[in-house]
Amino acid sequence: MNNICIYTGGILTLLMAVFHTTFYKRFRWAEDFSKISPRNSRIFFTIHLALLLLFLLLAFISIFYNSELSRPVGLAFGINAGVALFW
Repeated sequence: MNNICIYTGGILTLLMAVFHTTFYKRFRWAEDFSKISPRNSRIFFTIHLALLLLFLLLAFISIFYNSELSRPVGLAFGINAGVALFW
């Protein structure tokens, strides 16, 4: 049961990453970014890119290492706690 929950969470996180790739067009960020300073728009985009990479990393770990994550000891416990706090 734990493996199914972790695997499902990985798939949902992957779907969230895919959804984040549509933000630029969906929310017309080009228009919004033109209204703020170039520095602020780069910072905002960089934060968004870092969040996208975090989603992809968590999805990869959850999908391919779910048996290790289902045993909450050591690093697996820290990753599980971190993902739980994040969501």
